[in-house]
Amino acid sequence: MLLKIDSSLVDYLKDNSSKPNLINNEVQALNNLSIAHRDKKHILFGSLDVVEFLKDFKPLDDTALGIFSNLFKKFTFMGIYEEMFDNQILIKSREHKFLKKFVKEKVIFEIPITDFLDIESISRTALIGEDSTDCEFYEGLAKQYITENYGISAINLNFHHVNGGGVNTWKSLRYYSENKKISLTITDSDKRYPTGNVGETLRKLRTEYNKHKNNTITDLVELKVREKENLIPPSVYLYCCNSSDKSRLENFMLLEDSNKHSEKLFYLDYKEGLNVKSYKRDSQLQGYIEEMVKDFPHLATCSLEDIDSLSDDYRIIEGISMNVSDYFSVGVFYEGLEKELEDKLMIEKIPAEVIDDLRNSIDKKNKMFRHMPESFQVHLEEICKKLIDWGCANSSFIAT
Repeated sequence: MLLKIDSSLVDYLKDNSSKPNLINNEVQALNNLSIAHRDKKHILFGSLDVVEFLKDFKPLDDTALGIFSNLFKKFTFMGIYEEMFDNQILIKSREHKFLKKFVKEKVIFEIPITDFLDIESISRTALIGEDSTDCEFYEGLAKQYITENYGISAINLNFHHVNGGGVNTWKSLRYYSENKKISLTITDSDKRYPTGNVGETLRKLRTEYNKHKNNTITDLVELKVREKENLIPPSVYLYCCNSSDKSRLENFMLLEDSNKHSEKLFYLDYKEGLNVKSYKRDSQLQGYIEEMVKDFPHLATCSLEDIDSLSDDYRIIEGISMNVSDYFSVGVFYEGLEKELEDKLMIEKIPAEVIDDLRNSIDKKNKMFRHMPESFQVHLEEICKKLIDWGCANSSFIAT
């Protein structure tokens, strides 16, 4: 995260520099912050006057003095950060209290320097997901966004992934908040349609987050879609799907071009589809689904008029795959498509169209965001920018 040292801290150090007992805590905390920057856990910076003073502030240890000297030399590059990031921590003198401020579109956490006496308080941002694969998925999306929009070496991300354990994810939020550790939690809405109720996991997280949001450096991101899988349109999943899932993806993909029904891709269950029991017990869901099935009958495995004769677990709409996001992560984030191409090129007399299709998929996934429908881009950009703000860390581009 972006850590800006406020001039109030420098004013305090100047006023009390002859009284070591009054600045010991400040010196220890500044040393901790410098180590966090050096170890690429966060980004530390300040105004030119602040950095110039701290590079020569002898009570700091040699590591901290070296960090501030390098920040001073590379100050020109640091200026872009304040414009780039909408969430930051402003480190003020000990007289100040914790304050969360909203300045236009920016969120600024004003924190007294003494909150960083424990080096654990400035560990990597904890990225809390409902399970560990969620964290990998979100970070992968953010890194892809950085590559496409800023260049691969422009920003470094460094999160500590936390497996929240599904409905008990609120306990992880509580742990990191009570121990004053920086955390970002992302959770599914579990909505089946826009006006539907959110799931139990989100309800519990909201309750816990509201206890800490005004006294801890934490944030809760509620997906505006049903689950993380719904962040990606079927046409993009098609780049790296399992062959057995292709026909179902192609069916879902037709909704992308429908002004009337494309929104439903945010709420359909990509993994499990829709069974008779779920359909019957929710009259609003029935109204939401019926017109779509009427316009796209191939999406349903039966006529809706036959519902009463079917068992509760019968799938009216088949899901794409329980592993759809896993295939996507491997193919897009871990160069699975490139590795598949290498393997295919080793096969003698492989049809040219197979190689061409793979190369085309690789080209598209490298520009994934711009190939998506705009409605998906909007959701993803919001989430990726939040991830970049909270996970940004000192990179080799401006390494100190």
